[in-house]
Amino acid sequence: MKLKTGIVILLGLLFSGSVKADKIRIATEGDNPPFNMKNEKGQLTGFEVDIAKALCYHMKADCEIVAHKKEAIIPALLDKKIDAVIASLPIASELQKLVAFSRPYYSNYLHLIGKKGVQLTVSETGLEGKKIGVQRSSRSALHIQNSHFNSTVIKRYDTNDRAFKDLKSGLLDAVLVNAYDGYSWLIRAENSDYDILGEKIDVKDRAGIAIRKDDRALKQKLDRAINAILANGTYKRINWNYFPYDVY
Repeated sequence: MKLKTGIVILLGLLFSGSVKADKIRIATEGDNPPFNMKNEKGQLTGFEVDIAKALCYHMKADCEIVAHKKEAIIPALLDKKIDAVIASLPIASELQKLVAFSRPYYSNYLHLIGKKGVQLTVSETGLEGKKIGVQRSSRSALHIQNSHFNSTVIKRYDTNDRAFKDLKSGLLDAVLVNAYDGYSWLIRAENSDYDILGEKIDVKDRAGIAIRKDDRALKQKLDRAINAILANGTYKRINWNYFPYDVY
């Protein structure tokens, strides 16, 4: 009788959710450092990969994290080849028509980059008569365009690197750029004479984890897990491992 009871209990455990972890397939890009990239062994690493692993640990989920090309990542999600995307996707975007998002897991700010000691602020008077570089069709270009700084000379570039080149040549007074691209440029030894000018600019650009719209259960799990790692210090440890400032 005891043996039979034990078998029944064992079978119940084997088929219960407490033993069998959820299987979640998560995609990232793998070529956007420091957010997601591959190390010398070809393994995925980076801020978003570590965040994904921390969320999976909290959810007690069996996660597979894979790399997808940027243009194929949303189609793969909609085709159910993957279950979630953590690849710096902006919540406030056209993607909302196709997918749902978790609560934000990091925020993107703008910074003004220029010569150390220069006093500039992103305002009509603060940039009066100044030449400012921005990347074409970027959040920086949109922000400065919507701000209507009529006395500011705005120069648009195909890439931020081209703008920074003109900054170092003296053709610009500053470059307005997102925090992460600015940080990546500033940490190079040859750019030690430059720094962030003024305060960060919050443009309400939040990144979320994309999931299918009908996958409400996964959204709830991710939201709870994000709250948990923010509260228990895990998020902060990952944050400071990759960035010298708070990205949330």
